[in-house]
Amino acid sequence: MHYIFYLWMDQFYVSQAPADHKSPIVVTHEGVTVDVNDAAIQAQLELGMKVSAAKSICPKAAFFEMSQLKLETTWWDGVIEYVDGLEPLAPHAAMADFSGHASPFEFAESLCARYPRLCIGIGPNRWMAESALPPRGWREISTQVPLFLATCPISRFSVATIGEKERLYWLGYETVGELQSVGLAQLTKQFDRRGLELHRAARGFGDAKVSASYPPDSVSARQFFSGGLSDRQILENGLVKLSAELGQLLREKDAQAKWVDVIFELDQSPPFTVGRNFSKHLHSPGGLLSGLALMTRELPDGEIVGIRVRLREMHKSSRVQQSLHSINAKTERNSSVVHALSLVKSTFGENVILLGSEIEEPRRKRVLRAWKDATGWA
Repeated sequence: MHYIFYLWMDQFYVSQAPADHKSPIVVTHEGVTVDVNDAAIQAQLELGMKVSAAKSICPKAAFFEMSQLKLETTWWDGVIEYVDGLEPLAPHAAMADFSGHASPFEFAESLCARYPRLCIGIGPNRWMAESALPPRGWREISTQVPLFLATCPISRFSVATIGEKERLYWLGYETVGELQSVGLAQLTKQFDRRGLELHRAARGFGDAKVSASYPPDSVSARQFFSGGLSDRQILENGLVKLSAELGQLLREKDAQAKWVDVIFELDQSPPFTVGRNFSKHLHSPGGLLSGLALMTRELPDGEIVGIRVRLREMHKSSRVQQSLHSINAKTERNSSVVHALSLVKSTFGENVILLGSEIEEPRRKRVLRAWKDATGWA
């Protein structure tokens, strides 16, 4: 089941304003109020008001144009401690896919406790997650889709544009549930090509893909341990899988990285993060496995239910130095090369191709080397 998170930081813009937050603060954009704090709400100011009207109602309020604010999206960094990546929609809003998490609702609870003004809607696809957004806290509808669709007002049917919502309302449809009774042919006649998308969305279908672009220049992978991490062997097996997956992602991007974050997901505690900046670039599964082994020698207290690894600050591979390798790692021959050599030898003879280790050195060179080792003479 998909668990798409729609994250909305309430009163984000007024929180960035350099003013006394106990007094009314208003953020404007293109002559309209776009954000107000609690003090401004108590002064009867609302979102969407014209600036001239807002100033006449509360002339003592501090007004700031959005373009003049220095916006800091540090709350994104707090969220990615719980998920692989975010799709930023605006400085105050983002999408995230928590489908792979063992306990997505516990993460929602933790995020809301950490950021009291964060609102989270959770749904099986993007539009339902956005429509499920509550005024405070978090709300989950992934497990109650039929009930949600039956009662969701058309005004929150985010798949439809503003004009389409008005048209649906004037056609007599007040909820998405009422729209389910309309056939595809009728919706196509009324809304042309958009009819099919509205028809599917009214039945709970929709796009569930989240294009994670934050943090930039990074890749990540996750490994869960059903029943917890009981012994070291389970951890090592998980690190092998993580290294192989991350190595494949690096090859696809033709990239390498030095900075590695290992996030331990704990059963009863917030995630515990360990970061390390390696002196040599990591770009192969062998190097990644060696690095992860170094970073997981000491484990945090508590039951570990999963591990996430994030490689960040990536850049294109330069191929000027070798990757970090374990001192105990053994070089494995490429099976396809060995197979090709065996075919050639079977056709043309055993001695037609020799490995470097199979070439016999002349006796003269062996004697000279032994003489040098024994006497120190060149």
